[in-house]
Amino acid sequence: MAALANSGFILVDDVRFLIWAILLCAQSALWATLALPLWSSVRRLYAESGASPALFRRLALSTAVIVSLVVAFVILYAPSVPSYPFAHHRAKLLGLSTVGFSVALLALIGMWLVEASSARFASISADAALPAYLRLRDELRRFLAAAAAIIGAATLSTGALRSAILASRPGASFPPEYVLYYGGYFSVLLGLAYAPVYLSFREVGGRLLDALLPLPDHGADSWAEWYANRKALEGLLELDVATSKGLQTALAIATPFVGSAFGLLLGTSV
Repeated sequence: MAALANSGFILVDDVRFLIWAILLCAQSALWATLALPLWSSVRRLYAESGASPALFRRLALSTAVIVSLVVAFVILYAPSVPSYPFAHHRAKLLGLSTVGFSVALLALIGMWLVEASSARFASISADAALPAYLRLRDELRRFLAAAAAIIGAATLSTGALRSAILASRPGASFPPEYVLYYGGYFSVLLGLAYAPVYLSFREVGGRLLDALLPLPDHGADSWAEWYANRKALEGLLELDVATSKGLQTALAIATPFVGSAFGLLLGTSV
């Protein structure tokens, strides 16, 4: 019986462990579902962007920065997680986390490639750039949603892990604020990865708007029609103050922090 307990089977009877196990399985299914589409999109965008050595260096540098920030967080965060009765649990969780992070990193690279692809609009006509811009905008939205979903699921699972650990080791020190730190840190990291892309892409959209509907140089009589057309195109490009779209983006970036808060709710009875 002692051997079984040390192997972790004693936890299976606790519903909080089962919740954590279900969330781990759901995460794995999410990674498997997203990995191939993300890889295909990243490869296509890389080819569209020119696949130049300069682009590769930019992507490598951005990736290195993100990886360094994540590794630094893991090094600082890992000691706060108490041991629990699973053999080699730290190595196993590290392996799972590495797989999940790799899929999330594909989504971040995809966002950076959207920015690189939009740079070629300067060399093509505005009429040809418009459908390409709309397609890239949808790609950017999908990459952000994928990254937010992966990281949000990870933070939710962290809260469930805390609940399972405290169920197996009553009195163990695993303060709830550490789960919030996890979600808050990765929300900030996601925002830092997305913000430069968004600002650059919005600037490209502004130039496209000016190219398609420049200020008329003939009489004030046509200004009303020009203004109406410009506002319509501005809405199509989502350059206006679109509250719903802005709220969707903010919610996507905040998903990791929201996930950590919900994760804590799983352990409110502990």
